Amino acid sequence: MVDATPRQLKYFVEVVESGSLSGASHSLCIAQPALSQHIAAMEEVLGVKLFERHARGMKPTAEGVRLYERARSILRQISLLKDDIRDSGDLPRGEVRLGIAGALAGVMVAPVLRGIELEYPAIRLSLTDGLSTEMAALIESRMVDLALFPSASEIEGMESLPVLTEHLYLFGSVDLLGGDTGPIPFAEIGAQPLAAPDRTHDLRKMIEREAAAQNLRLDVRYELNSPAMILSVVREGLACAVLPRSTYPDFPRAGPIRARLITHPGLTRVQSIVWPSDRSLSSAALAVKKILIKAARTVEEKGQS
Repeated sequence: MVDATPRQLKYFVEVVESGSLSGASHSLCIAQPALSQHIAAMEEVLGVKLFERHARGMKPTAEGVRLYERARSILRQISLLKDDIRDSGDLPRGEVRLGIAGALAGVMVAPVLRGIELEYPAIRLSLTDGLSTEMAALIESRMVDLALFPSASEIEGMESLPVLTEHLYLFGSVDLLGGDTGPIPFAEIGAQPLAAPDRTHDLRKMIEREAAAQNLRLDVRYELNSPAMILSVVREGLACAVLPRSTYPDFPRAGPIRARLITHPGLTRVQSIVWPSDRSLSSAALAVKKILIKAARTVEEKGQS
């Protein structure tokens, strides 16, 4: 019996995603008995049970879940190989999956897409945003080819390139911060009600560490794992928030909101482009990486203005 073939891996992935043989059979345009035989052959080759069969369909076992993750990665690499072979040398092509953490996605998406459209029109870019912890999980599971998020050095098995240093500000309404627009010492943050992400988030960890160092108690009124929700709370005057300027791209035209640079100490975080160290980036992914670097420089310049 030979090892599982790419075709069988494709069939297996479709069964997992469809949740049944009948659904996968319809999607693949293959007879259900033949599809069932392929799955049975894979189970025999691997020596494990890949699915739990029940009246409503099929659910992958723990071994099936692991195979599904690997199979998607293998099929993805085969697809990239085809794209690389078809490359003309100066015009990268194919799909690239990119993840960007937090509100930075909102200010990066337009320059990145514009750059791809102008310089590499044959590249298909698939974009995902979310918390930095979510981006780390996506790149570790190889669900994206590149990711942009902070604290990248903490993840093993990854290459990273720092591209953007963000200075942190205290954002708040005039009612909470008054009319002063100058810098604010970190020690004064404790007097303000705060909206912040939970303690697994890198930004929350940063301000909690500094608060502990200064023996300062933070008044976190709202724990929100969404930049959009945090900004909404700030706009309504319910709380302040520690954020980089890139989070609020329309500042200072967004109304009576103050952004005061945090000092004593100044707080910064570094955003890095991250990719797995165990594989070479495709020519298309390298092109997207180049566009990301340009876009990050533009965002950093605007944040300092």
